[in-house]
Amino acid sequence: WNARSFFCREPSVFNRKLQLLEKQIKILNIFCLQEVRGSGALVKKHLRLIARTHWIFCNFSSGRKNAGGVITFVSKSSVPDEACVHHTPLVAGRVSRLLIKPVTNFENTGVQRSPKSHQSQEAHPDGFLANFGVDGPAGFQIIYNIHYHEIVGGDSVALCNSIKNDIDLCAIDPINSNLVLSGDFN
Repeated sequence: WNARSFFCREPSVFNRKLQLLEKQIKILNIFCLQEVRGSGALVKKHLRLIARTHWIFCNFSSGRKNAGGVITFVSKSSVPDEACVHHTPLVAGRVSRLLIKPVTNFENTGVQRSPKSHQSQEAHPDGFLANFGVDGPAGFQIIYNIHYHEIVGGDSVALCNSIKNDIDLCAIDPINSNLVLSGDFN
């Protein structure tokens, strides 16, 4: 959701935006917010109740106060352990990448290795086949939260290369891994 200055100065507008956010994150496991124009202090002050039920990953612009900014919310009911989420701000205030994966046996390649994954495939409770390791399915999810405004030159090339690398990574095991690109592509 491009919130167009989520942390705006008008209290009544901010309260309406906050109510809409609270309503949406109750029904979604992952929610991406762009153009928040805020800071860590504003997140702590106004989103403290949301922080009880969701992990909050922020990426604010450096240098320019209250410019840009993206926040990604991940439901604690879907990912109970924050250590399973790795947040990488790719472009300050514009692009964040989240990797959600099991904590154990995850190498720098992004592919989980477990002793069982080489032996057999077992049916997952949701009905698809998955390699099971010690702590559950050997898969991962990558989420990009993008506010594509003023991303030029090297930042644009780096973003495209990162997405291409993640597409290639997910192609190795498309049943157990996925890539989600969300945002405002203006």
